[in-house]
Amino acid sequence: AQEAPNLILHPWVPQADLLADNRLTAFITHGGAGSVNEPSSCPSLPINSPTRSWSAVGSTLEYNKFELGDAAKLESAIRELLDNETLTKNAERMAAILRRRTAR
Repeated sequence: AQEAPNLILHPWVPQADLLADNRLTAFITHGGAGSVNEPSSCPSLPINSPTRSWSAVGSTLEYNKFELGDAAKLESAIRELLDNETLTKNAERMAAILRRRTAR
């Protein structure tokens, strides 16, 4: 984190609050139930190391969790996520749909 002034290492962060912050562009998640449901109403883009996935919606990028240690592959996935306008539009569309939805 010393080399990256915009990177903050912390043992725990309230995920819903973090995802609601409009400064967040992307995040890496294991793809569990909370990791899939909470970000759905926020237009941030997840990189899933999936156990579950919204990939059918086209708003997530799948990533093999066993390759997280490969910095070049991880950087490539992050760049793809940030540069892919289709993923961004789909994430924004999904977030808008879920924000308008009434609780049942």
